Amino acid sequence: MKTEDVLLFPLCVFPKEIQQIIADTHRDLNFPVNYIAASLFFAVSLAIGTTRRLSAKKGWNTKCIMFMSLLGQPGAVKTHPIVFALSPFAELDKGTLLQYEQDLAEYRQLPIEQRQSKPKARQFIVKDITIEGLAKVHKDNPHGICVHSDELKGWVANFNRYRKSGGDQEQWLSLYNGGSIVCNRKSQDDISFLPESFVDVIGGLQPGVLAKLFNGEMTENGFLYRILFVNNSSEDEPLLWSDEDLPSDAEAVWRNFIMKVLSNCGYFDPKPILELSFSGEAWSYIRDWQNAKEIELAENGSDSAIAIFRKIQEYALRFCIVIHTIREASDEISDISTIDAKTVIFATILAEYFFDTAKNVYAYIIEGGENPDKFFELLNRLNTEFTTKQALIIGEQMGLSRRTIFRYLDVKPDDPFLRKLKHGHYEKKD
Repeated sequence: MKTEDVLLFPLCVFPKEIQQIIADTHRDLNFPVNYIAASLFFAVSLAIGTTRRLSAKKGWNTKCIMFMSLLGQPGAVKTHPIVFALSPFAELDKGTLLQYEQDLAEYRQLPIEQRQSKPKARQFIVKDITIEGLAKVHKDNPHGICVHSDELKGWVANFNRYRKSGGDQEQWLSLYNGGSIVCNRKSQDDISFLPESFVDVIGGLQPGVLAKLFNGEMTENGFLYRILFVNNSSEDEPLLWSDEDLPSDAEAVWRNFIMKVLSNCGYFDPKPILELSFSGEAWSYIRDWQNAKEIELAENGSDSAIAIFRKIQEYALRFCIVIHTIREASDEISDISTIDAKTVIFATILAEYFFDTAKNVYAYIIEGGENPDKFFELLNRLNTEFTTKQALIIGEQMGLSRRTIFRYLDVKPDDPFLRKLKHGHYEKKD
């Protein structure tokens, strides 16, 4: 992505104590602001899980499920902010899974006739997992779970692992809406069913693989628009090491904040699902924002922009749940069941951020997709054999960014158009 196309995550959605964590990790650990801010916001969504849902109107309910991708080149410090944000959950998982192993060992030592309920593993975070495995883990963890993949390329690539039986993509489309999980791949009497779900997804993704992953069916069925993309606003800044250590209380502040959210949401002491609704002023604001945007896009927007916004307006409702819960944990609100206008304003600001980011990503995919016109124009201007330097000179004369040119020159052995002769030297195939 071009640096000028990268927007700054709106930090206003966080209280000052969380904004300070973002500032500290950026200064002392080189965490890009957008990455750590988005990761912290995502983590609150996981802490809420199935315990809260928003009723926008009668019969229209939503959970705060999020699919999020941090975009950046290798070495762009994508993984560490996610690990930091999820560290309170990882700490809980460590304790509960150790207890599970102990309980399971004791269970297996009992005579069969004395065995009662088999121990269940409580956890929040899973890594590479099949839909069958996901259904099993989620059934034992109804609060909700998170799929964390260092590189989401593997998550998307696995969608069609079982294409003969329909593929996983349809299941993930359902999971995005908190729908049911049904798995009966092995035999008719081996069915795993979960009536409703809460599965968050987060991970990194390299811009160069976007066009290869999200083309054709992925775009046509709208799956692409369900992912919140986060760019690095400081990608061109040098990653200078600091002599300063992260303030000793930063991790503790974050852990305590997440523990408070979990407590408020009934993780430790189960509570009934909290049904949220808008105040009159809040509903008027989000309704007017949505309608004004729809009218604007109908007059001037592209088909892709309209499709993107239809998903982003849905995410705006999910953001309301998260922001409302953040403000509750910061003791900013007293009515925990009613979303006020301030929360809605913050949610629409965040929705606008992700809308603009998604438009940039979609344009990037179109530009870098298979057989783009610009690629062939560049190819035609180059000699049969050429160097990286020559490609950069001609490409920049055409108005291409250096990153786009380097992406074109990322030649694999099976590339149909180019052959890499040696480092920095290429040959056009006949």
